[in-house]
Amino acid sequence: MFKSIVCPTHDLDCIHQRLGQCCVYSEVFETPVPPGSEVMRKYPYAPHPFVLTPPLDKRAALTAEDEPCLELVLVGKAVPWLAYFICTIEELGRWGIGRRRSRYRVDRVTSQPQPNGGAGDGTVVYDGVQRKVVGTPHIIQGSDLAADPQQPPALTIRFLTPARIISEGELASQLPFVTLFRTLLRRVALLAYFHCGQPADVEAM
Repeated sequence: MFKSIVCPTHDLDCIHQRLGQCCVYSEVFETPVPPGSEVMRKYPYAPHPFVLTPPLDKRAALTAEDEPCLELVLVGKAVPWLAYFICTIEELGRWGIGRRRSRYRVDRVTSQPQPNGGAGDGTVVYDGVQRKVVGTPHIIQGSDLAADPQQPPALTIRFLTPARIISEGELASQLPFVTLFRTLLRRVALLAYFHCGQPADVEAM
């Protein structure tokens, strides 16, 4: 669905052969490592610039009165492509999803509240009734997180979905602090390099 919306050639067999790094679909869902990259030269793909989190409840079905919330995080250069994601999610709702092809509509898209509780929290970005962009999403910077005065003294991490972490070339069966945060720092460093124009942090990668 995303490809059918963004592809100017409407050639479903073509991923990025014609447009290279100008192909939005390829950059989002394939994310090839560009020529001359300082890192991941032996890998065909880099981390994708988005995180999509579905409602994390255990209900087997939803009713017409339910209003599930889907969370989307866009990273770096993918932020300007928000409209493509909104259109894709809307179109999927009209086509129907799941085994029964259940349909839905997008009521609204709101911006994630700022970490430090600043102005503009919960701003409506897209009005589903008007089918129109009505606001600008807040972009969270690293400085926003560092400036948060409400840092908790302790942190609890809950794995609500399956996690697959590779440590020293093997699937980690245990997850000590060092392994977890080394993996997180590596992912952040790769996202910053490939999608935010930051220099390669070879030590973190």
